[in-house]
Amino acid sequence: MDGLEVSMPHNVTPPLRASRASRQTVVPLPLGDVPFLCRRARVQQRRKAYDKAIRLLERAVQLAPDDVDAWYLLAEVLAEAGRFAESNEALWRLRELCPEWADVWYFLASNHAYLGAYEEAEAYALRYLEREPQGEYADLAHDLLEAVYAELHQADEGGGPPQNGSIVQRHEHARALLETGRFHEAQALLEDLVKAHPDFLPTRNNLALAYYYTGRLERAVAAVEAVLAQDPHNLHALCNLAVFCVNLGDWPRLVHLSRLLVKLIPLQPEAMYKLATTLGLLGEHERARVLLRKLLDWARMEEAPLLHFAAVAAYNTGHPEEARRLWEKAVRLSGDPVAAYYLQVMEEVEAGKRAAPEALPYQHQIPLEGYEQVALLSPQELPEGLRNDPLVRASYLWALRFGDAATKRRAIEALAQLGDSEGEAALRQFLLDPDEADDLKALAFLALLSRGGRGFAAGEGERPGDEGSVPGWLSVVAGWPPAWRKVLLSLSVQYNADRENPVYREAVALWCAYVMAKRPEPRQIRKPEAWAAAVEYVAARRVGKPVKQRELAARYGVAPSAVSRIARLLRLALAKP
Repeated sequence: MDGLEVSMPHNVTPPLRASRASRQTVVPLPLGDVPFLCRRARVQQRRKAYDKAIRLLERAVQLAPDDVDAWYLLAEVLAEAGRFAESNEALWRLRELCPEWADVWYFLASNHAYLGAYEEAEAYALRYLEREPQGEYADLAHDLLEAVYAELHQADEGGGPPQNGSIVQRHEHARALLETGRFHEAQALLEDLVKAHPDFLPTRNNLALAYYYTGRLERAVAAVEAVLAQDPHNLHALCNLAVFCVNLGDWPRLVHLSRLLVKLIPLQPEAMYKLATTLGLLGEHERARVLLRKLLDWARMEEAPLLHFAAVAAYNTGHPEEARRLWEKAVRLSGDPVAAYYLQVMEEVEAGKRAAPEALPYQHQIPLEGYEQVALLSPQELPEGLRNDPLVRASYLWALRFGDAATKRRAIEALAQLGDSEGEAALRQFLLDPDEADDLKALAFLALLSRGGRGFAAGEGERPGDEGSVPGWLSVVAGWPPAWRKVLLSLSVQYNADRENPVYREAVALWCAYVMAKRPEPRQIRKPEAWAAAVEYVAARRVGKPVKQRELAARYGVAPSAVSRIARLLRLALAKP
């Protein structure tokens, strides 16, 4: 709320130094001076010490019940502190003192909107515009009405949670999966929920995020556009679309979205949080700072991520000391390692050990420079506390989808080392992508093989040596012709499918790479055992454990000449150009 600024007069001269005798005299503060109380309240308001400011102003209106400035300032501070109902009482008192003052209707509309009393907010905003169609707050009143109409429209269309408790429960479970970085599991669940309840828009918004975190930007955009087709004012969908457009480089659409988002007035803390972080990402740091400070001031939200984002917005708008105070508070309240990291950065900047960052990212994590850099670190090399960070996992998935060949190779290795269903799902999906390179697919298969993921361990009653059977971990190549699979099966028999054996692992990778590169016809593999022996021969030499061709031929029951001939074919086919 904008108010009249009460400043200290410029013509006050400092007192002379008191004599030793007069120093013992206590000079009482003018507590009965209403302007003095208002000035002190303004100071406390700037410091965000709202309780002290309110006490001073309550004293002021007690001393001067008809003082318009004191009542106005009290209404303003109460609203900033989130005490909207009490602010309304002060505004009604102002209405009695100044019946012709039209601005009071806008302030009442704003307070009622934040209280969730949208019909009353609409009525007061319209009354203000009727009285002051070109007034100081006319544009803000129109924006407020748009936000109120969006909330009323959502209620009219049944935009709240569905009545089916099971659907709500499953949706909350999907949200939890997203928050813990299990994006593929969340995606599968959310897709089922969208089919079962297509009008429940939060599910569609979260499905868009699941697609985004796994690097499927086109699907993410389609999902969020489906939300906006039903609700063009859906704030979460608009924010998500803006983030997607940044990654797609769709700048014309992003400019339009930025202009729209800056004008939005979020009425609920969750929506305010979403909008603030999105605006920060778009470079609208001052607007982000205002919203985040508002959350801290009256929504009583002091979680570590919010404190960190508010600190980032403060730093990015040229208020480093404010940022420092917020990071210190995050460390004091929860020992937040991200805040501790940035405090260390500030100390190093002050000591001249590093250059001051131009701008900080709106991410609650210790920064890693892009997904390429994340992919260069194995999970074991990551700083403590980041190994299970959802954003780090998303970085591996993005590296797997958008990185160059070397980055994808490191991402494959990292996802295998994560040792969970999320990494396995990403690697399985990678194998099914027709646009990916065959040698990388072979590495992905080997990664799955090496960690013995679900669906790759031998099933019950299934032994690697059984004729005609394929061990469970070979289900990924179940579609291959029998002769191709028999080569892998022969290798599995020889090594008892020992995933820890480096020769066996290299042999499996080598064979997969050859198949994917050359696509040999089944008739070309007349004796799979001979091919298996040759594959093992080449693989053993590659890992520094050479074996004689005669020994291999005897073990596989084939002729040494066949092993030699096929080994030459393999080396030629897999030689680097």
